[in-house]
Amino acid sequence: MQVNQLSVFIENKSGYLVDVTRALARADNNIRALSIVETIDYSLLRLVYTPGGG
Repeated sequence: MQVNQLSVFIENKSGYLVDVTRALARADNNIRALSIVETIDYSLLRLVYTPGGG
């Protein structure tokens, strides 16, 4: 099973997290783990996922 990691800077605004996770879901990826480091203006989102729903 192939596992990938993705790090994304996102603004601390409503809906941004769901936008990223929906984009991964539409591409048929399965999120295995999620971590968020938060500051006042932005967050660092780290995702571990398997491609193709595997």
